[in-house]
Amino acid sequence: MEALAQTAATAAVLLSASRVWIALRDRHGVIVPRIAYMLTPEGAPREIAPDSIPLVIADTIRNLANTANAANGESAPLALGDMHKTPALVSQLGPDSAVMRALGSALLTDNGVVIGAIIVTSAKPDGLADYRRVMLNTFAKLAVDTIQMFASAENNKAQAEELSAILSASQALTSTLDPDELFRTIIENIQRVVVFDSALIYRYEKRARRLRVIAATGEEAERLTGSTIAEDAEGSRVARAVRERKLNTGAVGPADSVGEHTEALRGGGSARLLCMPLITRGRLRGVATLARASAFSAAETSALERLSPIIATALENVGLYQQSQAERQQLEALFASASDGIALVNEDLLFIQVNAAFARYLATDEESLLGKSVCKALSRATDGSRVPGSCPLCDDGPDCLLRMVMRTRAQRDHVECVFPPAPPDHASGGADSERPSEGPATTARTIDFSLTPMLGPGQRQRLLLVGRDVSGARAIERFRAEQMHLIGHDMGSPLNAITRNMELFIKLYGAQVPREHLPMLTASLSSAYSISYLLADLELVTRKDAGQLTFDLRPMNLVEEVNAAALELRMEAREAGVALSFEPDPQVPHALADPIRVRQVARNLIGNAIKYTPRGGDARVRVFADGAWVTLAVEDTGVGVPAAAKPYIWQRYFQADRDAPGSGLGLASVRIIAKAHHGHVNMRENPAGRGSIFSVSFPRAGHRA
Repeated sequence: MEALAQTAATAAVLLSASRVWIALRDRHGVIVPRIAYMLTPEGAPREIAPDSIPLVIADTIRNLANTANAANGESAPLALGDMHKTPALVSQLGPDSAVMRALGSALLTDNGVVIGAIIVTSAKPDGLADYRRVMLNTFAKLAVDTIQMFASAENNKAQAEELSAILSASQALTSTLDPDELFRTIIENIQRVVVFDSALIYRYEKRARRLRVIAATGEEAERLTGSTIAEDAEGSRVARAVRERKLNTGAVGPADSVGEHTEALRGGGSARLLCMPLITRGRLRGVATLARASAFSAAETSALERLSPIIATALENVGLYQQSQAERQQLEALFASASDGIALVNEDLLFIQVNAAFARYLATDEESLLGKSVCKALSRATDGSRVPGSCPLCDDGPDCLLRMVMRTRAQRDHVECVFPPAPPDHASGGADSERPSEGPATTARTIDFSLTPMLGPGQRQRLLLVGRDVSGARAIERFRAEQMHLIGHDMGSPLNAITRNMELFIKLYGAQVPREHLPMLTASLSSAYSISYLLADLELVTRKDAGQLTFDLRPMNLVEEVNAAALELRMEAREAGVALSFEPDPQVPHALADPIRVRQVARNLIGNAIKYTPRGGDARVRVFADGAWVTLAVEDTGVGVPAAAKPYIWQRYFQADRDAPGSGLGLASVRIIAKAHHGHVNMRENPAGRGSIFSVSFPRAGHRA
């Protein structure tokens, strides 16, 4: 849902929408708001409760979606002008009616079927003009694409999560002898497969013909630890699972006559119970009982049945698990069939066990890897896409990550390696099914590895490598970045034409325009510049999130780019009544930087100085060299930064003055660019007693530390 939330947040900013809701069909087929954002006074999106949608709007959208389904999705989306012209409607909009004047929506359709809707409101009667409705449809298509991609990814994720839970539960049986710790781990892994509110795990005591609670979770259920229930208890679903040796489910409510255990599980309200017998090697070891408000699906019960042998083994005998041949066979089967790539490595970094999914990452088979060097195999596999950092697992010398993990015995998670596209013979099966539609022949694969040190026979060091193909998730991030780039391009081209034409008009005819009308022209041009800068910042942060942010680093004259940025903002400074000056030091050496990004940094810092400096103040721009750095500093005599806001000024969407215009992305973009250049940013108070000094330092070209 994170990518869908980003779509809603971006829509709120670009459409200047006071509210944005994304509603989706629930399992009953009803359109229900799932994601909601509001636009704060400072123009930043803030997530709000999805049920904040006024009932009259929710009902209308729900009815519209039903009508559209009946008409094969051909019903026109809802669009209302000034809703305040209808007093009866205003009274139904609730406490936020003041910011809900115009309303627009677009249906989310998948193959002609309505799966939801995106609804926006504007605080202005004409806030949803034609071009914004076009953009709204674009966001609707983006939301549908995101839902489709996530539906596929979620299915694969659920399967991977189940296998991971089974592997984790199996590993717990071999890594601890403490029953409390073991059963806590078991319950945690059940929770990863099936969501529940409370649970009881019973051990079956055959001679006493009863079940004893040995593990529990849930506020009321935990007090039952150690209590018992008879095997033949009347009306007990737990006892029924013992007698029938099969899973059963059912609902219980306040009106039902139930025992103490069921009463604790339902927590005073209605609940659905699932009672699963725990059987291993044909013998009943106990019963696991789960409770929650909603019914359990067939997929969930199947997943639990696959987990039950592991729980039963724990109930049978923790101490003898390592000698259990049946459990070893189960682990081997799970290892071989897991969709995640799994490999076991010895102290010499040689493969001693590899499953098929791991071998597919390296475009080979399991037998070919056994006894071979991990580092050599990874090096050969990644040569086709070798870039700095493409696979940080192995490195010559003492910095080898695999050796460091074995030496420190500290687990490492989320170490990503970039592999070239899989050959056709290895393109199918396992996690590779998440690969985007452009196909295995053209798509690089990103594998997320976790490294877990362990001890093998004879206390010899071993290292477990588990890799998961996250190419699908990275593709979604790239897709978002590309969509933002397209949106920025579609908006940027006409915007550039507007600014060029206005600049030319002012240059040619500015002297002929009546004096009282000239400020309107200059204010419009400044607004066009501001939108251009906002689009540049939005694209920057989006591409950074997608890992697509690139820079053209070269020796460049910092003075030229900063001067160009200052010239762009001279009109804004003049209109604000701020004296803008540029004072570079003589003979400033070249910096190693990207000229376009340097100008973006300068625009943001100078623009902020103008914005926060009162009329009659000064904004002084300097460029100077300091040892290994070439520094841009912008000094103003403005309002300064409150002490409480200083730790947050470099964060996205943060603004110290909420009444000031802007998106809150300017300083965040500055920090991103500086960090990518291996430079640094700084903010300090102006020694003159008023205002602030913001500075960014770039590496000096040709300097050796």
